[in-house]
Amino acid sequence: NFPWDLILGCSDSKVNSPNYSIMTQKLLKIGSSRGVSLPPKELEEFGFETNGDVEVISDKKIGGFVVLPKKATLSKEFVSWTNDFIEEYRTTLEALAKR
Repeated sequence: NFPWDLILGCSDSKVNSPNYSIMTQKLLKIGSSRGVSLPPKELEEFGFETNGDVEVISDKKIGGFVVLPKKATLSKEFVSWTNDFIEEYRTTLEALAKR
């Protein structure tokens, strides 16, 4: 039995909600690894990009994986530099924004 209550907050194996989609896919051999083919429509909807990075979370409690699109993150150094730049050139930036 799949632990739907841990993932979806319900104990029914049939989930009737527009927020969830349940599908059965084959685990494919890709070289020495394995992969799952997913529909392009859903991948695009959730922000996955072909050849883009993903985060794979393995969870022993549910006995499976969660795959999320990797969100770009900004380094603390870049954010600090950007804030310093804005502070130093605020008057000029505001004048340019009014044009």
